[in-house]
Amino acid sequence: MKYKHLHLDYETFSLLNLKEVGLDNYAKHPSTGISMLGWALDDEEVEVWLPHKGPMPAKLRDALATPSIIKIAWNAQFEYNITNRVAGPRYITPEFRIPMDQFRDPMVLAHNASLPGKLEKVAIILKMQNKKDERGKELVKMFSQPVSMGGEQTLFGVTTPLFRDHNSHPREFAEYVEYCKQDVRAERDLWYKLSKLGFP
Repeated sequence: MKYKHLHLDYETFSLLNLKEVGLDNYAKHPSTGISMLGWALDDEEVEVWLPHKGPMPAKLRDALATPSIIKIAWNAQFEYNITNRVAGPRYITPEFRIPMDQFRDPMVLAHNASLPGKLEKVAIILKMQNKKDERGKELVKMFSQPVSMGGEQTLFGVTTPLFRDHNSHPREFAEYVEYCKQDVRAERDLWYKLSKLGFP
């Protein structure tokens, strides 16, 4: 492929609390799934893959599988783990893996410039045009955590876990998609700005 960079941002859901169990346990748990993946190649328009709507686009799949394309994400260890533990095995091939050396993290560059590790704070400090959507935390909480854990015995059998999604909350889910796209734009802008400083 002719591209140099693939910018990524996952939104996920799980029965587990990421902060309580840690990233490794979260990523490998069978209940952890992908709500959406915001992505863009180089300076192209940001797109969003929604697994509930169909297979991963071939262009995205090929970019993930191309070693020469650097994968860029804020707090890249999350995208690395979700790609290798969830997206790759479930939607590409069971053995799919991307080595860590194909990832770059603009948060590292931010820390190197004595900036904070929060995307929204760095975007404000640097007066970036593309900033993180302020409603993001509310939307992430709405869709990433279960309404019910399931497992209760009823007259109709054992209940299954229940999450809010595009069916239960279509308006808010559409806003969630826009939030994800805006995150990719903000992360990409900061990558280009901070990478001019170079890696230590």
